[in-house]
Amino acid sequence: MWSISDSIHRKKFGQFFTPNVIAEFMKGWVLEDKPSNILDPALGPGILLENIKEVNKIGYEIDSSIYEHFQIPDDVDIYFKDFLISDWDKKYDAIICNPPYNRFQNIEDRTKIKSLIEEKLNCKISGFSNQSLLFLWKCIYQLEEMGRLSIILPSDFLGLRSGIEIKKYLTENNLIHSLILLDSTKALPFENVLTTACILNIQKKHNKQLLYAKNISLNDLRNDIFDRCEKIKFSEVNPMEDWNKSIKYDFFADANYVELKEIAKCSRGIATGDNSFFIFDKAQMEKSKIPVENFDLVIARSADITGSILDNKLKNKMVENGKIKYLFNPIILDQYTQEYIDYGELSGVNKKYLCSKRNKWWKPEDKSPSIIWITPQYRVAPKIIFNNVHLKNLTCFHSIYIKGDKNLSHALFKYLSSEKGLSEIIKVSKQMANGLYKLQPGDVNRILLPIELFKNL
Repeated sequence: MWSISDSIHRKKFGQFFTPNVIAEFMKGWVLEDKPSNILDPALGPGILLENIKEVNKIGYEIDSSIYEHFQIPDDVDIYFKDFLISDWDKKYDAIICNPPYNRFQNIEDRTKIKSLIEEKLNCKISGFSNQSLLFLWKCIYQLEEMGRLSIILPSDFLGLRSGIEIKKYLTENNLIHSLILLDSTKALPFENVLTTACILNIQKKHNKQLLYAKNISLNDLRNDIFDRCEKIKFSEVNPMEDWNKSIKYDFFADANYVELKEIAKCSRGIATGDNSFFIFDKAQMEKSKIPVENFDLVIARSADITGSILDNKLKNKMVENGKIKYLFNPIILDQYTQEYIDYGELSGVNKKYLCSKRNKWWKPEDKSPSIIWITPQYRVAPKIIFNNVHLKNLTCFHSIYIKGDKNLSHALFKYLSSEKGLSEIIKVSKQMANGLYKLQPGDVNRILLPIELFKNL
């Protein structure tokens, strides 16, 4: 076997060569409209452009060593340069592509590429977009009106946070002709690669509906596959869904998932009714002469926590830096405490809405510390904290309390902090203006959790 098959080399270039049956299916669809030119932006050995006649064929390939082992196609105009940063002004009637796959950390010039895509397509894309998604974005831009694009991709992006923006763009612009999810349990699309894949067909026109099929074997990829697809209106398509499971808004969890409320409960943090009265810093507490027993340590602002694990080391550092506050919660009614309560009544604190609803207006809500916190609003991703030191929190965080087995807390925290968990959080969040997302406790309780994650605990 030639050296390019070496795993180190192929990993560097993100190479997974296209099986013949997939290549023929993709070619068959993009050529239906008889394009005058066709582009393969990740040419490789050229299988996607083989046996195409009477069409101007163009290819880009960054790895010239391929042609030490494969014959250079003599009827393809090949550019040996990086497609992602080259020739944005060129347009094509048809594009066919099996793009390289590299994680975002391994992509050279990724900041430049991201900026180019956002400028050209007037969109915002995830900084976690892998290399294949960047190829997809650029291919869409360079496709002529009414042109066709067929691209095979790892299907994990369909359920990840990093894939949400491209799904929104495709849906809002009615670009999808068909989405075919291949069944890796019947046949692996790529040799020696344990991954799921999908074929995404895009036509740059205002499609009225899209075609959707999943669990498709390689043997199923024949011309009448589209007749067996589900036809779905774009108004029914939910870009926040995991499209590996369902593409429509009316999807409910299957037997392999449970809602978070089955193992935990989320509620909002402590609302004092008047933070200026109830929250002290250390200097204010000492000056007041109120007994220290009449205060609880509390986190008042999410920005005050820089890490995700709140342990004793971080707690002590935050105390030193004044980031941990003191919540007035009297249990001893000594002289100084009573004087401060009297001051609150003279100032009208007792008449404020939340305070006026309490039996003892000067006693804040009696909420025990929770093990996991999550911010009620965010832009890119919520802040999730593992509270290992039993601190209390104000409404800057929602509180997640574990039901029953406390061993679940570590598994739940790890899952919610993962990219898959974050994608589930985004699904239940309410999107506001300027990229802001909001979470109510009830939303958190609806987050889907895989049973597999917890069944051995």
